[in-house]
Order: sequence, then structure tokens, then C-alpha cells
Amino acid sequence: MQAVHPNYIKASNIFLLQSIIALVTLFLYYNDLHTRHKIFVPIFIIASFGVLFYLIRIGINWVKYFFMVGFALTNSKPANWVAMFSHGPGRAILSIFFIGISLWVLWLLFTIPIKEAPNKKGPDLSEPL
Repeated sequence: MQAVHPNYIKASNIFLLQSIIALVTLFLYYNDLHTRHKIFVPIFIIASFGVLFYLIRIGINWVKYFFMVGFALTNSKPANWVAMFSHGPGRAILSIFFIGISLWVLWLLFTIPIKEAPNKKGPDLSEPL
């Protein structure tokens, strides 16, 4: 098995912290979960965090692009920012902390150096045969 870059391990540990914060947020605001839909969505999101955590931990490279697109899509809507601050200061602080942790994970994942491709030159044609 190939060695995994240390930034993958750090990013997966921080991503695990992010999942724990999501669970804490879910339990702090449990009174909002009245329907099956409102219970299923957070559990699905936390389960998908677990899958991403595992894929980051084993060093899968394409996960960073998937995570970046998901982060951009969820935080690019102004309605999400308004909703974040309309539910009270506690949720807003946790959400901002959550965004900060996501940015930290993205920074760690994108600072992993790309391995140089092996030299695949053809034969040297400048010398006579």
C-alpha cells in the first residue's frame, strides 16, 4: 500500500472534527426535527461526511475537487447566509466555525504537492545511430 501524504491525514482528522460539530449542532437544535424529512437530511449529510472522511483518509485525490464544488455550491447562495443568521447567534457562530474548518480542510488538501510525472521522453534523435 502506498504511503499517504500527511496532509491527507491532517485533513481527515479535521474533517472528523467537523462531523462531530455537525452532530453537536444537530442535538442542540433537536426541537426543529419534527418530520422525517427534517431528520433524514442531517443524518444523510453526516453520513456523507463519514464517506468523505474515509476517502480523504486513504488519500483519494479527486475527493478534494468534489469537496470544493460542494463547499462552493452550499455557501454561494445569499439565502443560505440569511438563513444562517436568522436562526440565532448560536447557529450562526457554529456555521461560521464550520465554514472555517471547511476552508482549512480545503487548504490542506490543495497544498499537497503533485508528484512529477516520470520522464517519458522518446529516444534521443540528435545522435546518429
